[in-house]
Amino acid sequence: MVFNILLYCAIIGQVFASTDPELIVPETIQAFSDDVVVQTRNARIGDVVELFGNNGDEPITAQLITKSSETSTLIFNCGYFFNAGSYQFKIRSTEGEILAFSRPVPAQSWPEVKIDWERTHEALTTDVKVSLTVEGKMCKSDIARQNKLYLKMKKLDNGNNKKGGLTSLIEGAQRQFKIFPVMTSSETFIPSYTVLPCEEFQNVGMYQVELFMTSPTDDVIISTSDVMNVEWSTDYNLKLLKHAFPCQGAGVIVSLSFPPCASTEDSVRLLSVSNGTMKIVDSQKRGNEDHVTFSCSSFYNMNQTVEGFCFQYVVKGGHVARTICEPVNKESGLKISGSWSPWVSWSTCKRPCQKTVSRRKRVCDNPKPRGGGEICPNKNGERSLTELAVNISDDVIPSNCYASGMMSSIDDDKQCDCGCSIKAEDKGVLVSSLTKHCKDSVIWTLRVPTGHNILFKLLDYQLARDEMLTIRDGRTSWPMTSQYPTAMSKSNIVIIQWVRSKVEDNLNSCGFILSYEPVVKPTPDARFTSIPRTTNSTLTGVGAWFEQTITNNPVVLGGIAACFLIIFIMVAVVVVHCRRKNKKSKIPPGLRTPMNTRLSMPPDGRSCSNADDTESEPMVRPRPIGNAGSGEVLPDTCIPMQPAVGSGTAYYLAQRQLELMRRLGKDEHSQTYATGCMSEENLRQQEELLFGDRRSLHKNEDLRVT
Repeated sequence: MVFNILLYCAIIGQVFASTDPELIVPETIQAFSDDVVVQTRNARIGDVVELFGNNGDEPITAQLITKSSETSTLIFNCGYFFNAGSYQFKIRSTEGEILAFSRPVPAQSWPEVKIDWERTHEALTTDVKVSLTVEGKMCKSDIARQNKLYLKMKKLDNGNNKKGGLTSLIEGAQRQFKIFPVMTSSETFIPSYTVLPCEEFQNVGMYQVELFMTSPTDDVIISTSDVMNVEWSTDYNLKLLKHAFPCQGAGVIVSLSFPPCASTEDSVRLLSVSNGTMKIVDSQKRGNEDHVTFSCSSFYNMNQTVEGFCFQYVVKGGHVARTICEPVNKESGLKISGSWSPWVSWSTCKRPCQKTVSRRKRVCDNPKPRGGGEICPNKNGERSLTELAVNISDDVIPSNCYASGMMSSIDDDKQCDCGCSIKAEDKGVLVSSLTKHCKDSVIWTLRVPTGHNILFKLLDYQLARDEMLTIRDGRTSWPMTSQYPTAMSKSNIVIIQWVRSKVEDNLNSCGFILSYEPVVKPTPDARFTSIPRTTNSTLTGVGAWFEQTITNNPVVLGGIAACFLIIFIMVAVVVVHCRRKNKKSKIPPGLRTPMNTRLSMPPDGRSCSNADDTESEPMVRPRPIGNAGSGEVLPDTCIPMQPAVGSGTAYYLAQRQLELMRRLGKDEHSQTYATGCMSEENLRQQEELLFGDRRSLHKNEDLRVT
């Protein structure tokens, strides 16, 4: 009975249940990311679901219910949810009555957009690229692209790198920023990068950019960049093409150097110098030229107290970028106080287990102090020719650095940074300083307990090319390099020498980290035992020198290769020449000369080459046989013979004459043939002497003897 009553009550409650419209909304919304799905219950055809944002009185958009069903699903485009905050949905009837409304739905901020650009930049040198990286899903609908993206570039007060504290980019301007449109991407809505023109960075200071989007109701800041520090460019320079005094011709021509985006409104000033005081005499705008000319009248209309003149490059806005000075009389000199050049760009050094150090410097050469003028004052009020600025990061050093022994045992605040004596009982680390002015050669003396040697290991090596780290032990020294990072001394006392760069405060050098450890003294053969990076071989000091100076130097290797190539070519030429000469000497002389020459001259073209003749100068050629000359005949030279016939006889006689002729007297023409040399026996001897077997020669018709 009770069960039936309960059942009837449930049925009656269901029949009379409320049919009022309801809204089902998500718990949270990601702004400008995904579409938002909303469901309705008991809504009628013609009812409208409206979207309100951030407590607005006017709806952002609305959707009409077109189907008659208990539950309807509506999808709202992500482009409407462009701002973080809260959103609310309402159901409105066709008569305008609010039938239902949802609770406020919180909207989280946009998907993260990271802005990257340079941390330091030189004014008016290059365009600046701004990279935009989206981390997450970004709304890409057509409704989203109806909104506009912009970059807002702000210039912060000098020394203030926090948000706010804005100043005008252009002096006298009312606005505090400059806006650049950003082209949206059809695929990602936010492009991967945009470029700001270099002309916009014509003043030094700290800059920051914001990415924001405009909409009909509000502007939304999407992301903010880090601060970029803009310094004056070091490309500005002045140069006189010739000595200004005495001024001649068209005047004094000043050649100009400037960065690529420099304004044509830049100018060059001419100033007179008298008793250390400068006074503006003339000024010329640069225009589109790379030089300016000052007429001679600008220099001559001066009184006798003028000691010289200075030229200044003045950028648009009044900053003096470069100054040079010229005395009226080179011998008398010119008293000029020095002035700082612009800071160079930051240089960063990252070393293991050390905080990141950024450095930059400036030089007192704008102009240089001369003639007793004052040297530039640094930030501490001290006078110096260079000034080094250092910025140490707040990096957290990993805990394993302490356990691995990578931490320095020498503090930056101690005097040991620039050399000292160290007495070590245990292992330690020597770290070169990046923050102090040390002399050109820094020396540490390291002493460990007696009976121990010292094991050295390079943990980091970032020296400049003209720097050297050397360990000396008595009479032996050992250079430490990245190729040979480990060495063992024999003595318990060593000297560690760091020869610094010749360029003062060279920012290309990040120094070294050298660990040392006392070890029980072994008995090595050499004073130092190196442990090269390649452990398959051990080199002595000479071998290490050869390895570092020769094999690791491509210039030296190239020179050695060129020398070997030249020597090889010279040897090859000599060998070829000797082989040709040897081959030629094996050919019968008669076959090397024409027939008419054989009958009228000796084979070697000389008049005599007798064994008794020791003179080396060439002799006069004798006349043909039969006209021997005016000299006497030597009857004992040859065996008398009957006159021979045929050209062959004359030919062989010509071959034999080298032994049969004698010089008569001092006159080089006093030479003759012995008639007895024409005998057949002599001819046979000549033939055998010159050609060997007669029978083989008779086969050649040209050589047959009649």
